[in-house]
Amino acid sequence: MFMDEPNIETIRHNLGVEDHIPFFGYLIYRSDTDEFLAKFDISSERLLKAWHRSPDQAKPFKKILEANLVCQQLELDPSICEIVIGFDLGKQIAVGSLNSDIVGNN
Repeated sequence: MFMDEPNIETIRHNLGVEDHIPFFGYLIYRSDTDEFLAKFDISSERLLKAWHRSPDQAKPFKKILEANLVCQQLELDPSICEIVIGFDLGKQIAVGSLNSDIVGNN
């Protein structure tokens, strides 16, 4: 989990994503089922969540801190709840892993 909001341009550079490709958002990936969080709604009465295999159907978060909070609310083992980054290629969403090599300045 990241404490600070990473720099999108640094991530873009480290992944080799061209400037004209739009940032789609941060996605929550569940590695044990190979699915992305598609819907999430929490209220005092219930927790609604839905998963989808395609990142195109995933719920994007504009801030990694928001994705972190939702990941915690899902009460999944941290080893299977991963936050990834998505870029919109038009016909599909390209997904990249976020590790210290990608998030940091190289």
